[in-house]
Amino acid sequence: MSFKKIVQNLSIIILLISAVVAFQITNQEDTSSVIALISLCIGVLGSIISIFIPNQYTFYFEENSWIKDGGNGYKITIPSRKHGLGNSPTSKVFMKNGDSFKEVSLGATHDKNGNITIEANNVVAGKVKVT
Repeated sequence: MSFKKIVQNLSIIILLISAVVAFQITNQEDTSSVIALISLCIGVLGSIISIFIPNQYTFYFEENSWIKDGGNGYKITIPSRKHGLGNSPTSKVFMKNGDSFKEVSLGATHDKNGNITIEANNVVAGKVKVT
């Protein structure tokens, strides 16, 4: 388990303990006390949900996935709604090399909306990791 996941899980456990304790000591007749408890519970829920939100997307492509790009090149476009990682994603392109993948330097760029375009002179099979 990664250090990030350990910290997330530990934080959620601490928040859950805080919510249980806060529930027991909340004064039901004090509005600010009730609001504090509700806020804490929403924070716990948000933290739990954050564990399940992906922080990377992998797109696999084959030779026939490429589209001829006006000139001599080819391109593949990954819409931001597909990778779901916002307007400023980073991407690494890997070429299939037998049963494994090798990182390659292809022209991978993104526009202001986060749509990723990969450009190449030749078609290859591989994958793109978006973070």
